[in-house]
Amino acid sequence: MTQATDTDIKELKDLITGLREETRLGFANIDTKFANIDTKLSDIKGDLKVIDSRLTIVEATLTKLDNRLWTFIGLVLTSTLGTLLAVFVRYMFWDSPKP
Repeated sequence: MTQATDTDIKELKDLITGLREETRLGFANIDTKFANIDTKLSDIKGDLKVIDSRLTIVEATLTKLDNRLWTFIGLVLTSTLGTLLAVFVRYMFWDSPKP
């Protein structure tokens, strides 16, 4: 077995110290990236709240338009059926319809 010299021990110590420093810098870099991700996520959450409020407004507007459409269809259908019924009664039950 060979004896470890002072230079070998010094090289191992320097290597361990270098690896420790690289690890520390790597974790610091990861922490910075996580902080950036957290900032971006909070921005996205704010944007989603704005989009959600806008969608709520659009849904309310569509509901109003839908109600108006059904009211219009109901009025047109009622008046059409009433007119057809009047024409049917007039021509079926009277012998000489007046123009």
